[in-house]
Order: sequence, then C-alpha cells, then structure tokens
Amino acid sequence: MPKTFTIGTYDKKHKENLAKRARKVQQLYDAAIKRIAQAAAPSLFDADPKTEFHFEDFPALKKEMEALMQDLGSSLQANIEDGDQESWTLSNTKNDAMVDSIIGKKHLPKKVVQAWKHPHLEALNAFIARKEAGMNLSRRIWNLTQQFKSEMELALELGMGEGKSAAALSRDIRKYLVEPNKLFRRVRDKSGALRLSKAAAAYHPGQGVYRSSYKNALRMTATENNIAYRTADHNRWQALPFVIGIEIHISNNHPTEDICDLFDGKRFPKDFKFTGWHPWCRCYAVSVLASQEEMDAYTTAIMNGEDVSHWKFTGQVEKMPKEFDKWMKDNQARIENATSMPYFIKDNFKDGDPAKGLRWEGKKKAKTTLEKAEERHAARTQEQIADIQKRAEERQKRHAMMKQTALDAQAAGKEMPEISTTALTKAINEGNLDKMFKLGQKVQKKVEKMKLAEANMEDLIPNVHEWHKKHTIKELEAAHDAIKKTFDRWTWDFTTDNSLQFLQGRLQREIGIVARSSHSTKEVAKEAFENRLKLVNKRIDMKAIGDSITHELDFAVKTKSAIVKRLGNWIKATLNDNNADLAKLRSKAKELQDKVGKLEAQAAARAAKKAGNATHIQSKAEIIQEMKDAFLKRGKKLTDSEIQVENGLCIINAEQHEFMAEHMMNITREQRKQIWNHRYGYIQTGSSFTINGCCRDITGAGKHAIHGSIINNPNIDKCADLFGRKLTEDQKRTIITLDAAIGNNKTEFPMLVIRNVDNNAIKALFKGIDMDGCNVPQICNKITQSTTPAITPDCGYLSVSTNATKNVFKERRFQLQLEIPKGAQMYVTENYTESECILGRETKLALISAKVETRGGEDYGIIRCRVIP
Repeated sequence: MPKTFTIGTYDKKHKENLAKRARKVQQLYDAAIKRIAQAAAPSLFDADPKTEFHFEDFPALKKEMEALMQDLGSSLQANIEDGDQESWTLSNTKNDAMVDSIIGKKHLPKKVVQAWKHPHLEALNAFIARKEAGMNLSRRIWNLTQQFKSEMELALELGMGEGKSAAALSRDIRKYLVEPNKLFRRVRDKSGALRLSKAAAAYHPGQGVYRSSYKNALRMTATENNIAYRTADHNRWQALPFVIGIEIHISNNHPTEDICDLFDGKRFPKDFKFTGWHPWCRCYAVSVLASQEEMDAYTTAIMNGEDVSHWKFTGQVEKMPKEFDKWMKDNQARIENATSMPYFIKDNFKDGDPAKGLRWEGKKKAKTTLEKAEERHAARTQEQIADIQKRAEERQKRHAMMKQTALDAQAAGKEMPEISTTALTKAINEGNLDKMFKLGQKVQKKVEKMKLAEANMEDLIPNVHEWHKKHTIKELEAAHDAIKKTFDRWTWDFTTDNSLQFLQGRLQREIGIVARSSHSTKEVAKEAFENRLKLVNKRIDMKAIGDSITHELDFAVKTKSAIVKRLGNWIKATLNDNNADLAKLRSKAKELQDKVGKLEAQAAARAAKKAGNATHIQSKAEIIQEMKDAFLKRGKKLTDSEIQVENGLCIINAEQHEFMAEHMMNITREQRKQIWNHRYGYIQTGSSFTINGCCRDITGAGKHAIHGSIINNPNIDKCADLFGRKLTEDQKRTIITLDAAIGNNKTEFPMLVIRNVDNNAIKALFKGIDMDGCNVPQICNKITQSTTPAITPDCGYLSVSTNATKNVFKERRFQLQLEIPKGAQMYVTENYTESECILGRETKLALISAKVETRGGEDYGIIRCRVIP
C-alpha cells in the first residue's frame, strides 16, 4: 500500500519561506536606512536647503554610502541565494516524499531509487549563475543598490536644513521607500515649485520595474526563490517516468481575473517548464501520475530485473491545451513587438521565440537517467573530464559550506541552555555530511527562534544574549515580565524635575532590593534597573541643559534667523531623544547661547542707537567673560552656567548681588554708616522720602510747594529753605555721601534692574503725553505711538532692584525695566531683602518699548528703558 503524500504541506511551507525572505529584505533595508540616516544627519544639519543633495559633495558620507551599498548588495544576494537553496531543497524533499509514497514497501534497486531521488544540485548552481537580460544575479543586485543610492539622495535632500534627528530622518526615508511617489512629488525647486531633481529626472525605471528599490528587491527575491522551487520540480519530474504531465492551478488568493484563470486546471506536457505566468504569480503546478495499477506493474517489472527503458504509460500528455494555443494566437502581435518575453515563453520555445516552435518538438523520446549516464561516460573528452574535476572541487566547497553550517549551528546552540546539540555533535564526529547539514539546519532554526525571543526582551534587559548563556529563555522572560510590571507602575515623564527625581529615587531603591534578593535572575534585574537609572540620570542632565537655554529656545522660535531656528529645532528634537550624544548636545546648546546672545546684543545696539546712544555690539560670550573677570578680580570664580544673560544683559541673582555689595563697591565704612538705617540716613528709613522730596519739583503740594531742585540749586541749605523747612545736618551729610557712593562706583558689565511705580510716576516721566483718565493699556499705547516720547529725568534718587520678586512695590501697576550699560554710575547696596541698588539724581533714560502684561486678570505696564551714562 503506498504511503500517504500531501503536496499542500510543502507548498504552504514554500509560501512561508517566501514570506520569511521578504521580512529579511525589510530588515536589511531598515538597517541600511538607519545607518545612512545616522551618518547623514550631521551633514544635513549644516547643508543649504536650497541646493540639491549629492553624495559627491560630502566625501566622508559618500565613502560611508559606498560601503553601505556593498554590504546591502552582499546581504541581498546572500538572502536570495539562501532562499534559492532552501526552495530547491524543499522541492527535493517534496518529490522524495512522492517517490517514497509510490515505492511504498517495495524493495527497488538502489541505483533506480537514487536516480529517482537525484537532487540535481549542479542544476541549482547553474540556476543561480544564470543570466537574465545579459546580467547575472550579482549585476542585477548592483542595479538595485544604485537605485537605492539615487533614492537616498532624493530623500536626504528633503531633510536638508530641517534639523531632524537621525531617528526622525530614518522614519521619513522608510516611508518614502514604501510610497515612492511621495518622494518624487515632494522635491521642490528654489522657487518652491514642484520639480524632479537631477537624480529623479534621470531615473526612468521602465515597464515592469518599480520606482522603489525596496519593492524591486522584494519582487526579485520572491521571483528568484519561486522560480528555484518550480525549476527543481521540473527537473525532478523529467527524471520520473511515471510522471505523464503537469496540471496548473490558481491559488485560493486570486482576487483579479487574468491569464491565470485561462489555464486553471489545464494539463500540459511534462516537458513544459512552469515557473509562473507573471511576476508575483501564485499559481502552482502538480505532477500528473500514471494510474496506480500501471505504476505497480512498472515497479514490479523493475524488481524482476526486466528492461523498462521503453515502457510506455497510458494517458501521456503530448499536446499543449487548446486554450494555450488560442492565447498565443490572440497575443501574437504583442509577443512580436515585446522587448522582453515572460518566462513561460523563454523557457518553453526554442531560443525563446514562439515562431521556432516548442523546444521539445522534433526530439526523440527522452532516454532514462541510466541510459543518459552510460552514454555520457562513453563519450567524455579530456575537456569534459577536466570540467567534471572542476565541478568536483565546487562540490567539495559546497560540502565545506555544509559542514561549516553545521559547526556554526553547533557553536550557537551550545550557548543556549534549551538547545541540545548532542545529535549534531555526533553527526559531525562521524563525518556524516548530509545528516550534520540537516541537523545543523534544525539547530539553526531553534537558534533563530531563541534569538527572536531575545530580541523581544532587549527593550528592558541589556546584554540579553550574554544572560541567555546562564539562564533559560523562560527564566529571562519571567524576569522581563517582573521588571516590566515594576516599570508599568510608574509614569515615565522626563519633562519635570519632580518626575525625574521620583524615578531616580525609585530605581535606586529597586536596585537595593534586588541586590539583597536570593532570586536566580537577580543580577539580570539589577542590570536592567541600573541601565534604566543611567537613562534617567542622562535625562536629568539633558533637562538641565534644556532649562539653561529656555530663553534661547523661545528666541529661536520667534527669530527670523534660519540658522538659529534650525539649531533650536535640532536641540528640541534631541532633548527628547534617549540616544542623544550629551557632549554634542552641550556643544550645540552653547552654540545657540552664543548666537542668540550676539543677535540680542545687535538688537540692543540698534535700540540704543534709535534712542540716540549707539554702543559696541557685544556677544553673549563677551558679556559673560566681563562678569567673570569682574568677580575673579575680587577673588570669586564664576562658571558660565552660573551667569544668566538675556538680551545682552546680566540677570543678577541674590548671591551675586551680595558679593557685589560686599566686595565690588568703592565705599568706606563711615559712608555706609551714614547712608544706612538710622533716622536721617537713606536706606530703609523714611528719611529717603524727605531727601527725594527736596530734590524734585513738586507742584500742588500746598504750602510746601517748591519751584526748583537740588540740581538747579546745588546749595543744599538753600534748597531746603525752599521746601519750607531745613534739612538736618545728618540729612545733608547723607546726600553728600550718597552722591559720592554713586559717583565712585561704575558698573563693570551690563545688567538689568527693575523699579515698580504708579501712574503718577509714569506721568512725571512722560510729561509730553496726556494720560489723564487713561488705563494701563491706553497709557502704554500712547507711549508706543508717541513720535517724541521724551523722558523727563527724575531729580531724586532712583532706587531699583536686581531681583523683581524682592521689590517692595510689586502691587504698583507699572514696572520700569532699566538696562544698565557698562560704565554707568550705580551703588549696589547691602539691602539684601530688597536687592536694592541706587542710581543718581536726574538719571537720564531712553525709551525702548512699552507693552502690557496680564497677571491674575489685572493689566500691568512694562516700560523698558536704557540708562544713558
């Protein structure tokens, strides 16, 4: 009784193999795209987005691309050739099973069985080495890599000047390869019109060729592997006398009616070589066998030693189906005008020309394999013998490859506790090549399955393969699940200090817990937590960098400078990239600070010039250096990160104010004592109001109205008489001392100070503007729109703060923001609770801007002025 044989099992496996090879193509392209994106991202950052991108313009990147193309081409070719061998082997396995089902328990001569099971490996080598359109497989792969290079030039051109990270660039490129039309449509010329770049305009893939090298690689791989499978079938069936024809069927997945439907279920002569009607064809051929009775008689005759060389089976398919002949006739004109023939024509007509007839017509009946072998032995020449020897050497190479495959599988399997290599090791030691190769393939499949499981855990467990040498996959998966469960309890927010500190603390705690654990995989978990802690610490550093340039990043959004905008975009993207290079990020952050500082200094200079006082344009770096030098001269060393500069002005913090008051002011102890907190001093005493009242022109103050000022009347006693009462001798000494304290101290670097005032003070400053009955927005609008917003100097002293939050008059509706240039006279006091500084009487101011800010539903006026030394 014949053995049961099901062809569907093998054809299903063939489809699975094709899908596996397609996934490998996708993996190769993904790796290549990631590699070129990482290499190209730095070059694209500085590239001019208005120019076309060519690798020739970037030598280092060109070299990397050439190496990548070589690697990609080699890997694609290896994938196709491995698939060809896999398909060929599967076909042989299928047909061997068919032969076994026919033989059953009969004992046929070994030579006959060997002939029926001949694997035709020399035909496989010839198949791989064959040429299509004058090109072998290597050349066709080379064409694919050239197309890939052109696509990369187009895709990278679109990324020029956008400041994208390598990961974002890689995602864009993968999208374009899947949908190539979007790539060609998006390229624009310098005027913004759609265009094709030189690389795109010169690229016309032609009929039957995709615009995507990725899709062409997928089709080439599937086509080659499918042809290999069908060719192996064809070769085997030619050597089997009981195969009397073939029958072609369409697959279950066949939504569109085409040529396949015409020949579904039709029988063809066994000489007809079928590898598919068209690219991606899913049709399949099955062998038509002689009847069971005839095969029984045939095998019995062989066992009896009878000559079966002229045995003739009934039902032999001799003619092509009439549907095929009709199709050839209906499409004769198309065939004659075609530049390339489909495989079913090239393979079955003499010289691929239907006019010359089918290639097996006119030939004598094919001899058996044994007859052919005897004739070959008798007719061999010296050249043929040499060729046989050459092929023997190739066979030795093949055998060496098979053994190496087994050795590689053995080495990989030994590293994984679940995989037994005992049988494989025994076959290797015995030298059984076929057995070791088959066992090696089985072990390799298990290894690949384990590697896939390893890859699924790499997101949390670093060095998972090394850990797999000590633990089973199940143990590692259990550890992975426990780690994930712990991580899932936390919110992985890297945007706030509180969240980062929380994660840092939790991870440190978990590391301590697992270190004390007795679990077998505690070191795995410990390394996973330590690895994630490294990431959190890195994100803390990255956030610190981002926080230090908040102003600069906001500036980059609003600026018209394309360079600063691109730099800001790159930094923002990188601040969210866990794989960011910290050193490079710091460097780019400093570069942004320098560029923004320079632009702000230029803007400040323009504003000062507009106000009638042009200044030297200082960069942020120059300003920082000035402040560092000033502090260092008094024995204090500042770092760049400790100095805050905005719009070309230093923002002084509490510690810096304190140091300036104590170490940088040219003032004696006696002078401090005179100015400071006592009845007739100035700082932290009501006497300051009396002193300033004597210095200002006050009208409408009843009997105490004065019509001059201490500036116009330098004699203090006389000015005091005008006020209606005399100043005390102490108050007179306070004014003289404070004048000296202010006059003897000049700022050594530019800074910003603030003063909160009410509506009356604003009216006094801008006397030329009618503000009666106006609210805050209306006053600011009038100041802004005034053609001559002259500022009337205040004849009294101006008390200001280096820290806005410490000014005691925060409730007042206007804030004067005063830009203090280097060289201005100003006394930095030891009144730390208010961060107080004092500017001299009748300080001149130049208006820069006036705007409204709303806080807590209330409008506040922000008046920006520059102090004119």
